[in-house]
Amino acid sequence: MSSSTEMYKKGSLAALRAERASKKLQADNKNNVLMPSASTSSISDNGTDEYASAHVDDSEPHLELEHHNHNGNNHAHASADNHDDDTNATQNNANSAAYIDAHGFLVSEDEKQKKMAEIGSNSHRSTIRKQNERIYKWLQMLDEWDVYTTTKKAKLKSRIRKGIPAPLRAKVWKHILGVNELTKQQRLYYAKLRHQSPAQKFKHSIDNDLDRTFPRHILFKRAEQENHQHSNHDNNNNDDTIQRTGRGKESLRNVLYAYANHDTDVGYTQGMGFIVALLLMLMTEDDAFWCLVKLLDQNGAFAMRGLYIDGLPMLHMRYHQLDHLLHKFMPKVHAHINDTLQIAPPLYTSKWFITVFCYELPFDFVYRIWDIYLYEGIKFVFRVALALIKINESQILRIREFEQGMKFLQNIHEHVESIDALLAKAFDLGLKHEHLEVAEEQYNRKKLQEQREANRTAGRRG
Repeated sequence: MSSSTEMYKKGSLAALRAERASKKLQADNKNNVLMPSASTSSISDNGTDEYASAHVDDSEPHLELEHHNHNGNNHAHASADNHDDDTNATQNNANSAAYIDAHGFLVSEDEKQKKMAEIGSNSHRSTIRKQNERIYKWLQMLDEWDVYTTTKKAKLKSRIRKGIPAPLRAKVWKHILGVNELTKQQRLYYAKLRHQSPAQKFKHSIDNDLDRTFPRHILFKRAEQENHQHSNHDNNNNDDTIQRTGRGKESLRNVLYAYANHDTDVGYTQGMGFIVALLLMLMTEDDAFWCLVKLLDQNGAFAMRGLYIDGLPMLHMRYHQLDHLLHKFMPKVHAHINDTLQIAPPLYTSKWFITVFCYELPFDFVYRIWDIYLYEGIKFVFRVALALIKINESQILRIREFEQGMKFLQNIHEHVESIDALLAKAFDLGLKHEHLEVAEEQYNRKKLQEQREANRTAGRRG
C-alpha cells in the first residue's frame, strides 16, 4: 500500500482521520519545537550572541555601552539597514525562513539544525526528565514559600543556584522581589503613568533606544518593510507593504515612560531598557514596572537607582570596589591590567554593572545569573566579574598591547566554556560582604577627601 489511508475505504471517516494524522505528523517533523517566522533580516551563523552587537548600529554616542562593539559582529542588521547594497541578497533573505531559540532570539538555519539534532537524543530526554522533576519540587516549594524563606533558606539557595525552571522563573522572580500579587491601586497607578508623556529629554532618549534593545529578539525586533503577497485574495492590490515590528517594543516604551514619570530624578538612562526588556520576556507590563521599581528602590535590597541617576555615583563606587577586589584576589592580574596595559575598570566593566550582564552574554548565562543575583544580591555580581577574569587569567597575563587587551577584556565572556564553569569559578572565590564594605568605606573616604580639597581650592580662589 502506498499510504496509511489505503487501509480504509476511500472517503470514509477513518480514512479522513488517518490522512489528517499523517499531515500533522509531517508538519511536526518539519518544524519540531523551533518556530519558523518570516523575516527580511539576514541571519548570521553566530546565532543568539549577535543581538548585543546590533545595539550599536546607530552612530550616536552611547553611555559607556559601546566599548565592546569592535568584535566583528556588527553585520547582524546589514540587510535591514542597507537595502540598496545588494538587492539580490536581500530578496534571498526575504524568502528564507528564520527561527527562534528557546529564549525568543532569532537564530540561523545552522543553529536550528544543530538544535533539532539534539532533540530526541538520550541526553535531551534525560534533561527533560530532570527538568520535570525540578518543576515538581519548585511547585512544592512555592506552596511553602514562607517556610523556605525562613527555616529552609539553605535549601532554597541551593536550588536557585542550580537554576530556576523556565516555566516558573517569572513567578519565582516576583516572589523574591515581593511583586507576586499586585493590588488594584498598583495596577491603576501604572496604567495612569504609562499614558503620560515623560520629560522631552527622556522621551527622546527612550524612543531612540527602542531599536537598540535586543533587536534580535522576536518581541523587540526592528521594524521591517516586507512585501506581502496576497495570492488568495480577490482584490487588485497584489503587493502590500506592511510594517512589522516586535509587539514587545510598545510594552518596553510603556514601562520606560511610566518609570520616567514615576521617578523624575532618574528619568531614563541608557541601560535601563535592557533590564526592562529582560523582565518583559517573562511577565506583563505592570509586573515588569513594579519589579523595576523594586530593583531601583534606593532603600531596597538592590538600590540600583544610583547606577542611573545623574553622575552615576554607584557605578563609580562599583568600579572602585572591583579594582579593590581584583587587587586582593588576583594581584598579578590587577597589576598587569592597571599598570602594564593601563586599562581602568570603566573601560570594560560598565556594561556588567549597568545591565547586570544581560547586555551581551548568551541568555543561557543571563537567566542563571539573574536567578542568583535576585536572591543573593550585589556580591554575586562581583563574583561573576572576578570569575570572568580568573578563568582567563593566563591569557590576560600574556597580552602586552593596550589595543589587544581592550579587545580581549571587552569580549571576555566569549572565552568562557559554559555557565556551569563560570558559576563554579564564581562560588570558588572566598568573597565576603566584608570585602565589599571595606572597599566602599575606602571609596567614601576618598570622595570625602576630594570634596575637602575642592572646597579648600574654592576658598583660596575666593
